[in-house]
Amino acid sequence: MKICRCWTGKKMECYRFKFCKCVLLLILLQTIVILGINLLSFLRGNNTLIRSLALLETFSTNSTGHVYNASIIYLGNSTTFDRNYLEIVKNYKFKEYKTNKPRKYFIKDNQRKYFISIGKTHMCFLQGTDILKTRQTSNDSQCVCKPYYYGRDCGIPEAAWFGMYYKIYPNTTLRPRSVPRRVINGLPVNHEFAMFEARIHELNDIVDVFLIAESNYTAHGDHKELLFIKRFQEGYMARYQEKIVHVKLDYFSERAKADGWYADSYIRTFMGQKGLSLIEGLRDDDLFVLSDADELPSKEIITFLKVYDGYPEPIGFAMRWNIFNFHWLSSYNMFGTGSYEHLSTVYAVATIGFLEKVLDYDAFHIRKVQAWKEEKLVTRLVEYTKDHWVQEWVAGKPGHYAGWHCSWCFSPQGIVRKLDSAQANDKPRWGDYPSKKDHAYILSLMTQGRWFNDIDTYLAVTNSQERFYAPSYFLENPQEYRSILYHPNHPSNLGKEWKPP
Repeated sequence: MKICRCWTGKKMECYRFKFCKCVLLLILLQTIVILGINLLSFLRGNNTLIRSLALLETFSTNSTGHVYNASIIYLGNSTTFDRNYLEIVKNYKFKEYKTNKPRKYFIKDNQRKYFISIGKTHMCFLQGTDILKTRQTSNDSQCVCKPYYYGRDCGIPEAAWFGMYYKIYPNTTLRPRSVPRRVINGLPVNHEFAMFEARIHELNDIVDVFLIAESNYTAHGDHKELLFIKRFQEGYMARYQEKIVHVKLDYFSERAKADGWYADSYIRTFMGQKGLSLIEGLRDDDLFVLSDADELPSKEIITFLKVYDGYPEPIGFAMRWNIFNFHWLSSYNMFGTGSYEHLSTVYAVATIGFLEKVLDYDAFHIRKVQAWKEEKLVTRLVEYTKDHWVQEWVAGKPGHYAGWHCSWCFSPQGIVRKLDSAQANDKPRWGDYPSKKDHAYILSLMTQGRWFNDIDTYLAVTNSQERFYAPSYFLENPQEYRSILYHPNHPSNLGKEWKPP
């Protein structure tokens, strides 16, 4: 039997043999190098090892079986490589970015195909259709839906199907769009990095632009550092920066000093009026999704709004509402009968046409449905409704959520920062009470599921495996986000440092 001989520094002579020992040794050596790099990264303070290293050994062989090329390709997929700067991109967008010279962004059409032809005339939504079962049916006009998708073409996710939309408008005919809408997700930020990482990884394939509004003042009027832009400039989220548009609010108005609620709302107004002007190529039927930084709409509901015509606007989201971490649910007591889950319901979505022609680009008014019915906007609204269907509706209900709202989901230090940032008229302003900012006290609230008034309590989620427990990105990376995923006394958290910090 022929063998493969290999000597260091000498020419390798390979004869026919099913497995070449030399190649196996090479693979072993490469594996040792990878492990060494990961260990070194860990010792230097990078808390995350590269989770998914895909080793693609590419062997090109000629007809005689001689191996003349062997290469290894790294496909690192670190769970928080963006946070720890493990992935280095030489020319990322914000590397030389100047906040006083914001850059324009030209939005492009999404070339992705969302529907597939079945039979001669019918289309099925790819993500919601079991293609194999559909092709096996004799009826070529019937799509077989995957679980939690509904409708003739399997394109309606459960949040829309079971939400208010089909209750109010059961006979509405939805129409797949030939060209998907572009989606702009706008949000003001402070220090919500964990939720931002989940947002980018969950929605990057669907959202076309992430519009980030950041101020160097808190809602209370105190000067602060621009934490997000600083990290962007250092390479944070380098892979995804091309889709991010950052707008800086660098002043705190006199009115905001006197009116805390105005201070709280103005950054959203500023984002709509100044931030959207940085995005070129917008169309009237593109969608603007307004989020707080701790709110994460589901990929399924955003996709639905992106690829269909035939529903009215504005749209609200009924989201699962967690407090401190995903173990605790916001709750209310119904006439002394016990505690029930309390959803976070916010109006969040309108077309660019509605935002421009009715709201004058004041994005905050999307939240306040009654605001655009006031006298100063009613003329605009009447004119707009001549050619557009305006009727608010809500996607989502208990068990069929339109996303997640994780309030106060920080470490105790992060909660103190949030307390100090709260606007002046938000009474009681717990940040004004030193005892409420004690880390041990805050940890007791998080452990017992209790609010700062020491009266209100929350519902415990007993099964962390349930379908809507948390966004999938967190669940796929539990060790990196364990402190907001689980109860402080969960085995993953006991005796360990807070993560994320």
